[in-house]
Amino acid sequence: MKLVESMSEARKETLKSHQTPSRPWQYVADDLFELEGKSYLVTSDYFSDFFELEPPQKHNVDVCYQEAQSTVRKARHTGTASY
Repeated sequence: MKLVESMSEARKETLKSHQTPSRPWQYVADDLFELEGKSYLVTSDYFSDFFELEPPQKHNVDVCYQEAQSTVRKARHTGTASY
């Protein structure tokens, strides 16, 4: 019960929101996560809320960054984002 009590007494911080983009793919977010033992790279567009999931080629920050950049380039070129 002490954990619950200490959690309720913890300092609450306000949620910081991001600036709203004026065009698609101006701001993107990337994240790595695991689901059922498989790793994925998710890239999402803040403007349209479009997202893409891909299994990363390697667990390397540089490679994941390049894959995310490739996703953004493809989306800009093909217009796959819903505006």
